[in-house]
Amino acid sequence: MSADRCGRAVCEAGFGNCDVSSLDCDTSFAAGGTCLPHYLGTTALATGYTYTSWTTIGTDGSFFLAGQFRGTVDFDPAGAHDLRSAASDADIAIFITKLNADGSYAWTRSFPEPGAALGALAPASGGAVVAVGVFYGSIDLDPGTGVDLHQSGPLFESYQALVVKLAADGSLVWGRTFEGTQQDRTYSSGIGLAVDATDAVYMSAIFTSEVDFDPGPGMALRTAPYVGNAAVVKLTSAGDFSWVQTIGSLDCHTEVWGLAAGTDGTVWGAGWTGTGPACETLAGGGPGSEPLIVAYSATGDARGVWELPPASTQSPAYAFAVAAGPNGSVYVGGQASGLIDLDPGLGVAMRWAGPSQSGGFLAKLAPDASLLWAQGLPGLSVSSLAATGDGGVLIGGYGANAVVAKLGSDGTPDWTFATGGPSGSADSVAARGGSFAVAGASQGSGDFDPGAGTQIFDGDLSFLSRFDF
Repeated sequence: MSADRCGRAVCEAGFGNCDVSSLDCDTSFAAGGTCLPHYLGTTALATGYTYTSWTTIGTDGSFFLAGQFRGTVDFDPAGAHDLRSAASDADIAIFITKLNADGSYAWTRSFPEPGAALGALAPASGGAVVAVGVFYGSIDLDPGTGVDLHQSGPLFESYQALVVKLAADGSLVWGRTFEGTQQDRTYSSGIGLAVDATDAVYMSAIFTSEVDFDPGPGMALRTAPYVGNAAVVKLTSAGDFSWVQTIGSLDCHTEVWGLAAGTDGTVWGAGWTGTGPACETLAGGGPGSEPLIVAYSATGDARGVWELPPASTQSPAYAFAVAAGPNGSVYVGGQASGLIDLDPGLGVAMRWAGPSQSGGFLAKLAPDASLLWAQGLPGLSVSSLAATGDGGVLIGGYGANAVVAKLGSDGTPDWTFATGGPSGSADSVAARGGSFAVAGASQGSGDFDPGAGTQIFDGDLSFLSRFDF
């Protein structure tokens, strides 16, 4: 980090680059500045389980926070009570909480069945919200008084991916699960999600054995080896099956963690590949892990598969996040260390991601996946990305604690801040119009106001912080 508060790619935490005549990041959040975001407040929930939290901003301007909780939690932060309980004190349950556009509490819906977990969250039209995840045994996907029961295979020994869509009032629109067909144990888990302009839903999943990816009366069987492959599934706005594509080989494990629906209709996925005896094409000629990018048309035609090889198999790298930029472009980010080639084409764009796995990377690609620019991010591992209205990008991630950064459309740094307790993470960022949100986990005592004010919360928390640009 240079003395002028601006490193190679992002500002030092707590500073912004309001004077664009020089990249010195000389404006502090404590002093304020016109280029810095305006803090609106944080909702903190003592969920007792701080693994990962997700956020999205609804088409009606509402804010959503989702994740897992343990025991009994009061989800209403306004003084009233909205108590939700897991199946037992030892079990973990799913929750989705909605805040109105002004930050006031709207509702929480929970799925208390043990063995269930969420993987991603996305907005749909009319203020609706879609979530993907996984369950084991059985689950009721209707969080209201109705029943929409799903079971995970004939022997109840399988994990199954799930998709659930809730209306703006929290009522069930539809729920879908994807059944394994084998009598022995099978596995599928929804981990990535995107909703396009037609309200079609795209889910990425990890799966093994044989899984039927048509949740309706038809069949769309796909098979993966024990190491696990990735699948991308499209459902219509009504939850009906459209298509499925799989990525992987017999012995090479593949995952697609992030999905984004591009402005030109392309569906982009970001993940990683490289664990298994068949993964001999990676950098250094041996098994390792390297970022993977995939793209499909809205009709399911494969547009391409690209890899971003690290310089050494001793420095594995993973893509966790993708966001649709302007004019069909796309941002891809993740975790890395050492040197990594961030040009998915024939060129070479080596960037330094730092000496350990706490580092990361960010690349902006054109609609044909050619590289527009790339940044190594030493000390900042990327968990989530969100495109902003000015063509730039928000980064949510972690270093020493939860970090949020913004870069301009050309890759220059705008601002960076840290938030929450000393062991926190910014797991998910979302942007819509003039607002953005940050969700994550925080442990210990921490100040969530990055400016001159303070808003301190203590304990093991899932949090949602709201901002205006």
